[in-house]
Amino acid sequence: MSEYQYYEFRTFNTPLSEKQKQELHSLSSRGYVTSHKARYIYNYSDLPADPNELIIEMFDFGFYMTNWGTRSLTFRLPVDLVDIDRIEEYCLLDEIQLFHTDSDEYLLLTLSFQDEDYSAWLEDDECAEYCSELAELYRELLSGDYRGLYLAWLKAASSLPMDDDSEEYQTEPPVPAGLGNPTSTQRTLMQFLQINPSLPAVAATQSKDENRTIDVQKLITQLSDKEKNDFLLRLSRSEANLTVLLNKRLRELATDHAPKEDNDREAGPRRTIGGLLDAAEKHHEREKEDERRRKLIARQQALEAMSSKKENMWLQVETLVAAKIASSYNKATELLVDLRDLAAMERESTVFQQRVKTLAQRITSQKAMLDRMHKAQII
Repeated sequence: MSEYQYYEFRTFNTPLSEKQKQELHSLSSRGYVTSHKARYIYNYSDLPADPNELIIEMFDFGFYMTNWGTRSLTFRLPVDLVDIDRIEEYCLLDEIQLFHTDSDEYLLLTLSFQDEDYSAWLEDDECAEYCSELAELYRELLSGDYRGLYLAWLKAASSLPMDDDSEEYQTEPPVPAGLGNPTSTQRTLMQFLQINPSLPAVAATQSKDENRTIDVQKLITQLSDKEKNDFLLRLSRSEANLTVLLNKRLRELATDHAPKEDNDREAGPRRTIGGLLDAAEKHHEREKEDERRRKLIARQQALEAMSSKKENMWLQVETLVAAKIASSYNKATELLVDLRDLAAMERESTVFQQRVKTLAQRITSQKAMLDRMHKAQII
């Protein structure tokens, strides 16, 4: 299998200048560049530039995916729009890192994972779809939604050696509210990183529901005239991320006036990744057992519905076997399996075996049908 690398970069706030687009075009003849994104696909060689430097200089989001197991997301976040201390709580080893840029205007958040289980044949459209969906994590982070970051921590922490004694590595960060009801983007992230679905399910048992709404109109009246005028002036200048900044300020006001129990929405005992993994395994086993029971009940109900149709089913078997073609043999075998299971449920297995024996004696020359019956354990 040949190498495959997919790079895509996006800017959400400021369109690329003509000079920047020319610079991006000059990097590679394989580049596809517009005013808001650049894409490069390689089957050999590599991007002749540092992806992180490109993001710092021109973009808000970077996506990277290879067919040998590397999956990476990078976010350029405005310093004044995010909670640095909160984000740092989710950082872990090389997988989740937060960097200050030289200008101190932005932070660079990287989620980078290398896993041989990711190795697979990739299609351009598949990568583009992942990129489009996961780019929404940028807006979620700016809005203070850290569920995606917690999911990335789950993936990173679950890959740690279980003999690592470091409390920092083993203890989970705050569990964001609403983890049990992820957005479509967060569900895509779970698929992208191949996170065991039992892990978020178990983690969500200590995540409070995200059911608090804020009265925006009421909160706006609590802004001072100076703040209101400042927001209006910046709006007239088309300032980037002004909506995010206003909503952040309104959330602060809502938090200041909320009861203490509402502000402590992510409190609770911190668990270790080892404990979460153990709980996830038990959850998975319960899910398997529940699924087995559901299938058993559904099968029993289906057989009960067939009870009054037994003779008609035997007639269908005779007709299908007489057709002497593969598709008819397949259908006849399916009917015989149903009849066998129905007989077992009604405690008439002896009668069933007698009829099957009679049928087999009549079709001794139809080896293909007999082989199917043996394989299905009908005879």
